[in-house]
This record gives sequence, C-alpha cells and structure tokens, in this order.
Amino acid sequence: AAAAATAASTDSAPDHTDHPHPIEVAKSSLRLLHPETVVIAADWLCDGTSVVSGAWDRMVRLWDCETGKMVSALTGHDQEITNVSTHATKRLVVSSSKDATFRLLDFRHAKVSNVNVFQGHTDAVSTAVFSDDFIISGSDDRTVKVWDLRKMGSPLVNIRTESAVNRLSVSGKRVLAVPMDLCVVCYDLNGSRLVRVPRRNRDGHGRIVCSAAWSADDVLFSAGFDHQILEWKLSSPVVEKEKEKDKDKDKRIRRKSDQLIL
Repeated sequence: AAAAATAASTDSAPDHTDHPHPIEVAKSSLRLLHPETVVIAADWLCDGTSVVSGAWDRMVRLWDCETGKMVSALTGHDQEITNVSTHATKRLVVSSSKDATFRLLDFRHAKVSNVNVFQGHTDAVSTAVFSDDFIISGSDDRTVKVWDLRKMGSPLVNIRTESAVNRLSVSGKRVLAVPMDLCVVCYDLNGSRLVRVPRRNRDGHGRIVCSAAWSADDVLFSAGFDHQILEWKLSSPVVEKEKEKDKDKDKRIRRKSDQLIL
C-alpha cells in the first residue's frame, strides 16, 4: 500500500524538467553530498552561508554553501540522529539522537570548541530546538523538557505528554507546539497547557502528526503520516496571553534556575 501511495504521488507530481531553476537547486543540494547515508535534517546557521546537517550515520556535518564543501564532520552519537537545529543569532547547534541524548555544538570559532552531551531522557530524543536562551527537547519517553542554555545541569521544566513526542516547534512568542498521535498540543515554557488542535480528532489528521512548524506571523502548520499539511490559526486569546506573560515568564523561569543552582 505504501509503495502504491508513493507511486501515485510520483505520478501526480508536476513535471519541472523543462524549468532550469529546480534542476539547478537539485544539483547543488546537500542530498548529493551524502552519497552513502540518509540525511534526516538540515538547518541554516545564523550567518546564512553555512548549513548543518544530521544523518543516519550518526554524524553532524557543517557545510560551506558558497563552495559546496564540507567544513567539518562530528561524531559522538551512539545511534541515528533524529534532528539538528540552529540558534537564531549564535553559531550554536543542537543535535538529537535515538541514543536518548542531545548534544550542544559550538561553531562560533574556526574549530568546534565545545561539545556538551545531555542525558535527561530515558528513550530516543526525537527533537531539540532553541528558543532564545533555552533549549526544548522532546522524546519517545513522553516528556518535553525545557533547559536554560546557561545552566544546563538539569531541566527547568518537565512536561508529561500522552504519547511520544515528534518534531516540535516554538513560536516567536514562545508558544510550544508539540505534535503527538493525532493532534498538536500547545504549551507555554512554564509547562502550562494552552490549547489542543484540533479539539476533536475527526477535524484534523487521520494518522500520526510527525511535525509542527510556526510561521513568522504565528500561524501553526502540522504535517502527518496521512499525506496532509494543515494550517491552524490559533484564537487571539492564546497569542495575547503569551504576549502578556512574556516578561513574567522570564522572571519565573530564571528564578527557578537560580533555585536549582543554589
């Protein structure tokens, strides 16, 4: 059935062979630079000239997009990488893996000067992303954890979920979208549950939601195994609630961090 669906999808896809631009992009894509492994994720570094990629061969690679050459390749994960994500303003990368860890990589210098390993989960870490001075990690152990980037000894917040966590996303207003079985549940960074989309399963995806992503104007998108990408416009009270709580949220999280250090 999966093969038939793939064939049908291929047959119905538009033919761009006569258009030069898609062919040019395909020839310079990172897909051709990993001939012997599956590339599971890639993300731009903040300078806009470099890309970091993660692959099933357990390696994180840094690429110079102006030359198309690999700058460095880092090993260390014991199992396949599940995701890589970059910081919005710093040359920092976080990689997550099926080995139940995520790693913080520092590319701010010519040589990677800092690699930190974090072991706060008990099962595969499906995703880890930045939100300003915080890292949010999600796992098959049915937890989402919020970490202070400056004090990573233990998580500040631990969110228990109803199912394994897939590739999550954080909005510019720090609303955390966590994709699970048939829905996306939104939280703030203190772990308070804000909203579930859809409210009824029959209004959304028919199979597992594998990824969530926010647009710049706080529109939520979800992708699922049911061959759908859905758009969700959250009601203004949720967004306004986050906007009003931003300053107070920072104070509470930082206060909790200080208590952990003491």
